[in-house]
Amino acid sequence: EVANFTSTSTGAITYKWYVGNILFNQNSTTTSYTFTKTGDYQIVLIVDNGSCSDSDTLNIHVKELPTIHVSNDTTI
Repeated sequence: EVANFTSTSTGAITYKWYVGNILFNQNSTTTSYTFTKTGDYQIVLIVDNGSCSDSDTLNIHVKELPTIHVSNDTTI
């Protein structure tokens, strides 16, 4: 599943987006990430304005998509 993220930070010069401790996007106020497995994830955004930095963390739980089985039965 794809999730989209947007920073609402003002005055930031740099943006670093992480899934856990893995950097997946840099210097963009918006990004997306494709989760390929179910589980719990932490999205971390670190912003910097040249003199100070700040961060925010979002915890996400990715569930398995339901499976639908359709048969040839057309009776009601």
